[in-house]
Amino acid sequence: MVRPLYLQIYGVVRGDDGDDDDDMPVWDKGELVGALRAAVAEAEAFVRAQGIDPDAIIAAPAADFAKARLLEDAVESLLINDDTKETFLALARAVAARHAAILPDPAVY
Repeated sequence: MVRPLYLQIYGVVRGDDGDDDDDMPVWDKGELVGALRAAVAEAEAFVRAQGIDPDAIIAAPAADFAKARLLEDAVESLLINDDTKETFLALARAVAARHAAILPDPAVY
């Protein structure tokens, strides 16, 4: 049985009775950070395989639009076909979800 991504991220394990009372166990922050690092590394490897250098984009000066040109080129590389675009978007969602799992519970605020 395949569980939705949000259930996998938060480690939700439903009992056989379908009781939702114990659905959100607390994960160790170290495990969550490790999962985030792995997701970022996978996404970075993918964009580098597409010919995109994230380090060059970060280091590029914004004043002369060099950063904007590199970002535009990166977007074009990721939109080359539907498979590339969908793979990148899936990797980006995985990074965002793992990042969100580390943040404090918004209900506290």
